[in-house]
Amino acid sequence: MQLAAISTPGHAESLHADQREILLDIQQLNIAYDRQVLFDVSLQIKRGECLALVGESGSGKTSLARALAGLGGNAQGQVLYAGQALSLQTEQRAPALRHEIQYIFQNPYRALNPRQTVAQSLAAPLVHFFGLKGDALRQRIEQALQRVSLSAALADLYPGSLSGGERQRVAIARALVCEPRLLICDEITSALDVSVQASILALLRQLQDEGLTMLFVTHDLGVVRAIADQVVVLQHGRVVEAGEVDQVLDQPAAAYTRMLLQHSPSLT
Repeated sequence: MQLAAISTPGHAESLHADQREILLDIQQLNIAYDRQVLFDVSLQIKRGECLALVGESGSGKTSLARALAGLGGNAQGQVLYAGQALSLQTEQRAPALRHEIQYIFQNPYRALNPRQTVAQSLAAPLVHFFGLKGDALRQRIEQALQRVSLSAALADLYPGSLSGGERQRVAIARALVCEPRLLICDEITSALDVSVQASILALLRQLQDEGLTMLFVTHDLGVVRAIADQVVVLQHGRVVEAGEVDQVLDQPAAAYTRMLLQHSPSLT
């Protein structure tokens, strides 16, 4: 069984036809803890797009990403997912919906349980969401590893035996076995060297080509150019600029965006 996003012939053609449909619509999202970290943030993500959320540390981008994944607290605002109201608390989401929005954490060295083999990490969502077991479960695990260009032989290894890039690919595979429609990536290349970054971004571009929608959180505008269609720039919890990547990065209107461009490395 393959991922839902690539399971039928002609999917790319049908996706192109509905490219203008909005998958995620966020209106006036506010988040406050001991202080307010997001102020009336609104944005939309179309099906099959990658939207990059950029800003310096403390800009609120991870708080926004976690809220959309249902992992944060103290969030208020209206969020529509595929046209339906989406709770900002994962436990209040319908079971059939929970697997459709998946979150990949920043640090590949902390994303996996060191006491579980790769197979055990991948098996957990397959059992929980789809009830797979036995040969069918093992087959899906091996397919998931192949999907992210890893050998099936890695299934029985522990994370301590893997490189950072391999661990991040396993984390991506674990998200993909849930058959997500929206993948939220939180600074997932920042802990990797440039060559490994490039291979992970190539994998994500391939997944996007096959229909996956992504929200990509990063502070690196070189990565934005490599992966995103749209970009939203956050400063101190407020949107200061948004639009198509080439427009925003080649002709930035906000002084803050220009400052980020001056200090951002290029991805080679």
